[in-house]
Amino acid sequence: MTATRDDTAVPEYLRKVSAGLRGIDEAQKQEILAEIGSHLRERVAELEAQGAPDPSKQALSSLGNPADLASQFLTEAQARRGRRSYAPWTLLRSAARLARTGGKGFLLFLIGITGYGLPCVLKLAAFCVVGHFAAEGAKRRVGMGGSRFKRAHNV
Repeated sequence: MTATRDDTAVPEYLRKVSAGLRGIDEAQKQEILAEIGSHLRERVAELEAQGAPDPSKQALSSLGNPADLASQFLTEAQARRGRRSYAPWTLLRSAARLARTGGKGFLLFLIGITGYGLPCVLKLAAFCVVGHFAAEGAKRRVGMGGSRFKRAHNV
């Protein structure tokens, strides 16, 4: 009876971890699940060799809550994807996820927001300045703002 419960405990745990890995591509998800499954099998075998009363249960409890474990893997996967990508939304999503992990993550999030926000503000200011001068030039060309040349030479 115990063997049947043990046989279903590990696959059930892996199913719960898999459910928490939304947003990761299938190949990466399978790699993560294979890594966790391999670790669990090794730990169960080790505990059986030590004569532990319920090796599967002990191995599963050592990994903790499957949703928390999936969240850790998801955070790491998104951080890796963010390091490879320079797309603003990918980086900001990764930084936002890190911000929820603690003070260090929040600091990285603020640096990311500043790193992308400051150039955007500067570009907007540059476009406004260029637009202002273009508008002033257009006024002068049609005679609305006057021109020093016209006034000086009575043209």
